[in-house]
Amino acid sequence: ALKFVLNNLRSGDTFNIVAYDSTVESFRPELQKYDEETRKSALGFVEGLFAGGSTNIDGALTTALAMIRDDSRPNFVLFLTDGLPTVGERNEIKIATNARQNNKLHARLINFGVGYDVNSRLLDRLSRDNFGQSEYVRPDEDIEAHVSSVYGKLAAPVLIDAKVKIDIEGAGEYGGVSRVYPKEVHDLFAGEQLVLVGRYKKSGDAKVTVTGKIGGKEQKFDFPATLTEKSSDQSFAFVEKLWAMRRIGEIIDEIDLKGKNDELVKELVALSTKHGILTPYTSFLADETAPSKQLADVRLHLEQAGRTVERLREAEGVAGFSQRSDKFNLQDAKVAQSAPAPSFGGGFAGGGGMPGGSSSGLRAARPAAASGGFGGVGLPGLTPSRATNAIRDIDSDRILVADGIQNAGKETLYRRGKQWIANNAKDLDPEKDTAKIQRVTRFSDDYFALVSANTPDENAILAAQQEGEELLVRFRGQAYLVR
Repeated sequence: ALKFVLNNLRSGDTFNIVAYDSTVESFRPELQKYDEETRKSALGFVEGLFAGGSTNIDGALTTALAMIRDDSRPNFVLFLTDGLPTVGERNEIKIATNARQNNKLHARLINFGVGYDVNSRLLDRLSRDNFGQSEYVRPDEDIEAHVSSVYGKLAAPVLIDAKVKIDIEGAGEYGGVSRVYPKEVHDLFAGEQLVLVGRYKKSGDAKVTVTGKIGGKEQKFDFPATLTEKSSDQSFAFVEKLWAMRRIGEIIDEIDLKGKNDELVKELVALSTKHGILTPYTSFLADETAPSKQLADVRLHLEQAGRTVERLREAEGVAGFSQRSDKFNLQDAKVAQSAPAPSFGGGFAGGGGMPGGSSSGLRAARPAAASGGFGGVGLPGLTPSRATNAIRDIDSDRILVADGIQNAGKETLYRRGKQWIANNAKDLDPEKDTAKIQRVTRFSDDYFALVSANTPDENAILAAQQEGEELLVRFRGQAYLVR
C-alpha cells in the first residue's frame, strides 16, 4: 500500500514517511520534493521496514503533523495502523487532543484501521477532529485496494476548502435549512459526487452557492433551485430516507464519542421505525416472531435500543471494528438502505415465496441475496420484487439480512407472522379494533374499488403484498385489512 502511494505521487508533490513501533523514525527530517531520486530512496526505506515492537501512535502523529508548514495547497496525512497505542501516550482522548492541537494547518487526516485489533473509536475521534475520514479494512481484505482507492481521489483535487450554502427566498438570515449532512464538505476530487441532504420547512425558490479554491484562487458558483412544498408522487421518496440514514449515522456518532443520551436514543428509534432502517441497535424491528402490538410499544423499543447502544463502549476487537464500520456507512450513505416496493402499472403481484427466511427475521447473507429478488405472476406493467435490509452483526461482523421489512414509497412495512403491518397502522390491533378496520378480500370488487380510489403510490403498498399474506394499512385516514 505504501509503495503504491510512492509510485503514484506527482512531480512537485512533497512527502515523507513516518514509521513507528516502540520508537518513531522518519524517512527524512522534513518533507521531500518528489522526483525519481527521492522515490527510489523512499522505496529503499520501505524495504527496510519490519513489523515488531510496540505502537507509538501519539508520537507518530505528532511527528507527521509537525512537518506540515505550508497551507497554500491541500495537505494529507495517511495514517495506517493495525494495533492499539501501547507505548507513549495511550489515553485516546489525550491522543486525539494532541493531534488536534498539533494540526495547525488543517491537514486532512485519513485513517486506515487494518484488522480487528485497532481502537476504532480513537480513529473516528481523529478523523472527526482533523477534517478526514476513517477506512476500516477487514482481515480478509486487501489494504492496497483501500489505500489506492482513497489515494486515487486525493491525487486529483478539483475544489479545496469547499463550502455549500442554501438560501431560500424569504427564509431570513439562516437560510431556512437544518441538519444538513455532511456537516462540512472540505474538498472535492475528480470523479467524486457530492451528495448533500438536509431539511427545510419553507418552500420556494432558492439559491445554492458553492465556494472553494481552485489552484489557490477563490472560486464561487451559484445555482438556482426550487424547494417544493409537496411532492405529487413518491419519485423522490428516497431522499427522505437517505437523509434519515445519515441522521442516524450522526446520532450513533454522537453517542459513540460523547456518551449515551436518552433523547438521541429516542430519535434513533423513531427514525429507524418510521423509515425501516436497521442498525445493530434497532435490529429488534426485524423480529417477525414478536407480537404485532410491540411495533407501537415505544417504551419497550427505547429499553431495547438503550441496552444495545451500550455496546459502543467497546472500542476494540470485532465488535468495535464492526460498529464503527457500520456507522461510517450510514454517515456516508449514497443510496437508501432498501429500494421501495414496485408501483402499480396495470398489473398485480401474485405468487412467490420468501426464500431463506427465518423465524427471527435475520439470516446470514448469501452471495446473491443482497437484491432480495422475488418471483411473481407475469402480469403487464409490474415487476414484483422485494428489497431487503441488511446489517452487520456486532459480534461476528457477518452481514445479516432482514426479509421482514420492506418499503413501499415512503411507507415502511413490517412482517409479523403472515401479516404485513404498515408503519402508519402499527397502533391497531386487528382482533380488538374491528370497528376501526375495514376488511377487504384481494381481487374482489371492493379491492378494485380501493385500487381505483388510491394514488399510484398508495397502490405500491398493495403491490407489496403477496399470495397468502395479509396487509394492515391506512389510506386517507381509513384502516384496511387486506386478505
